[in-house]
Amino acid sequence: SRSMASADIGARPVGLSIDLAQQRIYAGATIIDWQTGVTSTWRVPGVTLGSESPPQQIVVDTRRGIPYAVAFNGIPGSNGGSIIARWNGQAFETTGPLPGKFSVIEALYDERLDRFYVTHSRMGVSGLQVSVAEDSAEIADLPLERYPLSMALSPNTWHLWVALPTYGEAEPPHTLLRAYDTR
Repeated sequence: SRSMASADIGARPVGLSIDLAQQRIYAGATIIDWQTGVTSTWRVPGVTLGSESPPQQIVVDTRRGIPYAVAFNGIPGSNGGSIIARWNGQAFETTGPLPGKFSVIEALYDERLDRFYVTHSRMGVSGLQVSVAEDSAEIADLPLERYPLSMALSPNTWHLWVALPTYGEAEPPHTLLRAYDTR
């Protein structure tokens, strides 16, 4: 096996997304056009005037061709956290109905069911929000007893997998992997 390409993608992106329609790979704030090899970056406005930050994750609503970014909200201190912003064709918007809650950890899009799955955690309270992609209407917000580390979607089996690790609670530390039925 040999390396086909490489790119410096910045600090700690959450997952990689492939946009087949645009022939792009998203890695945090980095956008790689795989036809040309050109890389560029996106910035997301924070909720405080003049603040902006690079996205940690880009998720694409493939039915509508709309990228969504998970990025820091720009508020320093204990009110800081990550939010979701929608690409309007020219810039990211942080207003209007959007999937997710305050302090987003990760987002996934399910094209088959046209839904977003978003994990969040704030001040020790964690959850998994499910929303309709078209209008961001919340379908469910399931409480999680642990901080959600990562998610994986298996559309063929109708499962959403969530990794829930322990931090300092158990000896030795362990991670619970839980599957949710997405139907």
